Amino acid sequence: MKKIDDFAYGEVKALMDVGEGNYVDSGILALDPKKPESLVPVILMLKKPGEILTKSNEFVTAEPQQKLTMKTQTVRFTCAKFVDLVFNKHIVHGDNNGDNILVEFWPSKNVKSVELVDWGFPGARYVNVKKLGKVARSDVYQWCTENFVW
Repeated sequence: MKKIDDFAYGEVKALMDVGEGNYVDSGILALDPKKPESLVPVILMLKKPGEILTKSNEFVTAEPQQKLTMKTQTVRFTCAKFVDLVFNKHIVHGDNNGDNILVEFWPSKNVKSVELVDWGFPGARYVNVKKLGKVARSDVYQWCTENFVW
């Protein structure tokens, strides 16, 4: 993608750097071919499995204690993935909130996996590898759990 839109360009870069086939393609879409100002950037991404926890049938129909357990499981899986991205890809997913995490269940009402989505603004941040050696994985995990937003 040409650097027409900084936010779209940043999301494309993050998707490509994260890998896992997240990025498919990007380009420009003319909402109205007769109007040049109607051009908007478009990003095609791999559809990830799962659904937003709080909108899932499993969550909506759960008892209050089960809901708390599902939220705790989601944060744990998310922060483990977050730590792996920081230390292995040197990328921070900058918008960890319940709407940007897709969950899968197995068996019912138990979160088995998560997928991080929405790498756009405020989006990804890149980690200074030289400074990373001074940071413990457990500290990054703790930071993630303390800053997760529902």
